[in-house]
Amino acid sequence: ADPLAFKDMPGGFAAPLGDASAAKNMKELSTEQEFGHEKEKEIFEGVELMRRVMDNLLDWWNHILQIRHGAPYDDDADSAQFDGMADTPQASDDGCTALQLDTFVGLDVLDRAVAEFDTLIGGAIAQLREIKKREKGTKNVRFVIAMFVDACRLRREKIQNTISARQLSEHKRGIGSALL
Repeated sequence: ADPLAFKDMPGGFAAPLGDASAAKNMKELSTEQEFGHEKEKEIFEGVELMRRVMDNLLDWWNHILQIRHGAPYDDDADSAQFDGMADTPQASDDGCTALQLDTFVGLDVLDRAVAEFDTLIGGAIAQLREIKKREKGTKNVRFVIAMFVDACRLRREKIQNTISARQLSEHKRGIGSALL
């Protein structure tokens, strides 16, 4: 059998450690390792950022579920199809559906709900601006925050439309009774 080459000997070094050319190769390897550590550090920072943002958004989402105003209305076709698949903001001890809640609650309560959604939207947009300062590893985080902002805007718009419709209805009733 032929003797083992130096690189195949236990330890796995390509050249003797005292060799000058080996020191040059080690510097190149060190640079490559340093680049790998930088990349790894970026990845872990991105994962940590995503964790913090998701924790924050989960708290905000639970707050939205407690507000309950502007929630999607359950119609029979959708509720049977998606039963148990999503968070249901209608789960409450008062037994009101989202439609009943938006229809019969006072306008001042709906105005407070709009203000709460404005606060949530403002906080999420501020967080989004802060995250946009980072160059790498934020696409998923920005996407999740943008989806949260869209959900809040849709609920706020729904509440504002409900307020407008109720005010218009009250105004029409006032004019109708004035004419009689």
